[in-house]
Amino acid sequence: NPLYLGVIFVAFLLGKALWVQLDISGEFRNGA
Repeated sequence: NPLYLGVIFVAFLLGKALWVQLDISGEFRNGA
């Protein structure tokens, strides 16, 4: 179903955005 694929796509984007944010936070703490 297209809706199912849409949900997976949104979940992937949210997970990726969260991962990037956490990664940047970790680098910022290590740098500071």
